[in-house]
Order: sequence, then structure tokens, then C-alpha cells
Amino acid sequence: MPDPIIQNETGDSFESMDDPNSLAHIRHTLRTPLNQILGYAEMIQEEHEQDLPPSVLEDLKKIHTAGGQLLALIQDRLAAWKFEMGRVDLASMRFEARTPLNLIIGYTELCEEVATEERLDSVIADLKKIGGAAKNLQALFASISFPDSIEVQRKMAEDTMEHTTFLTRSSVNKDSEEKLSGHILIIDDNEMNRDMLCRRLENQGFETSEAENGYQGVEMLKEN
Repeated sequence: MPDPIIQNETGDSFESMDDPNSLAHIRHTLRTPLNQILGYAEMIQEEHEQDLPPSVLEDLKKIHTAGGQLLALIQDRLAAWKFEMGRVDLASMRFEARTPLNLIIGYTELCEEVATEERLDSVIADLKKIGGAAKNLQALFASISFPDSIEVQRKMAEDTMEHTTFLTRSSVNKDSEEKLSGHILIIDDNEMNRDMLCRRLENQGFETSEAENGYQGVEMLKEN
């Protein structure tokens, strides 16, 4: 009988803890929606700061704070030094994630109500992406298939360690006098990831193109 697959609503999945690559899958699956929550919360504030009612701006800050708490929680639970113990505790991470996730979903719904009254369609679209990402993460944690722990060999943990950069406002120095320019090709199989990264880079002065897979990216490079 094949090992079970844990999968969330977006189609992201990771294999059971018997699979040596499961830890990398868990990291990727948890951090993708979290990156979307943080990124879209920041972009709404940047792109619509003058248009948004004060209550929405305040709630967006609360959403971003809760997203930061989730990021800190995941980084702490999957910290490299904990792999030396040979076991990663996921049950406590799932339990502690409930409060910030509920806050994100609740404040996002409040923002949507106000944005609907004000007819801020572009803001509503981004808020739905935040809410969808939070609910996907919530569904993953709530799944009965989500493991309570995972056994990790130290060498395997080192081999599968990833270094992910969250492209947030703090990642780029806005006060830099040097004008950013250039054409960047974004390749990612997740549409929201591409959209968020393209918009972030374009706001910084770059020109962007996007491809949904490596093959398409190579073809675009050949043509241009």
C-alpha cells in the first residue's frame, strides 16, 4: 500500500514521514501560503494607502502582524538545531497556529466588507487572495493526515534545508538613491506567487515577465 499523501486545497502536497523528502515538502507547503499572506497585505497598504479607510489600514496591519507571528512560529519549529534531536514536533506548531490564522481570516473578512461598501474592486481581489491562502493553511493544519511529528536524520535535515527569502518591504531599501532597473523573468508554478513577485518588482522599477514552468521560461529566453 503506498504511503499517504497530505494535500491542501491549492494542490500543494507532501508525502508521509516515511519519505526522506517529506520535511522539504512540509516547509514548502507551509511557507507558500504564508508568503502570499504577508506579500499581499503589504502590497495593498503600499498601492492603496491613500484610498483605504483608516479601519482597513489598521486591520491590514493586524493581518500582517499575525502573519509575522506565523512565520516566526514555523521558523522556530523547523529550526535546524532541532533536527539534532532526531524528531520535529509538529503538533504544537499546529495548535499554536490556530490563533493567528483565525485573526487573519477574521480581519480579512472585515476588510472585505468595508472594501465592498467602498467599491474598491482591486483591493477586494487581493483580500480574497489573503483569505484563501489563510484558509488553505488552516485546512492543512486541520487535516487528520497532518503528522504530529516527523523523524529526521541529521544528515537528511542538512541536505533538505532550504533558504527562502520573503520579498517584503524590508527586503528592499526604498530610500536608496540608485534607480533600480532591469528585466527579470519570474518562473513559478503558483500563479499567486508570480503575481505577487511581479507586482513587487514592478513597484521597485523593474520590468518583469512570467512563466509557469521551466520549459516555458527557457522558450521565452530563446525568443527574447
